[in-house]
Amino acid sequence: MSNKIMLSIHHKYAELIFSGEKTIEIRKTAPSGGSFPYIIFMYETKRGGGAGAVVGFFKCGAIIKTNAFSKKFSKEAETYKKETAERACLSVEELESYAGGESIRGLTVETAIRFPQPRPLSDFGLSKAPQSWRYLK
Repeated sequence: MSNKIMLSIHHKYAELIFSGEKTIEIRKTAPSGGSFPYIIFMYETKRGGGAGAVVGFFKCGAIIKTNAFSKKFSKEAETYKKETAERACLSVEELESYAGGESIRGLTVETAIRFPQPRPLSDFGLSKAPQSWRYLK
């Protein structure tokens, strides 16, 4: 397995990653296999004023799987849920809704780099953007 991933992301969240505010990217599924760190290239969707191109990348040193947003948990879990939501730049309610009763994964965001100019998917051997994410060759 490759440790290079193409991830589709909305402009708003890409900007939060580049600013350093968003330190976890939440997904329902995440890479497995390969080796850490993963290099996550960000394809910014056109929705919300995005580039419709690859705008940069970040290093992912860990993937955290949690089911804390799928059920009611103790007071200790409430603190964890709030901290996770803050790191993801989302609300606890948004994460609970997104989880839909299932586990979710958090890709840690480290060392985000913005390209000087957005790059087309063809530079990465792709003809279309992934729905969520995919391995690169």
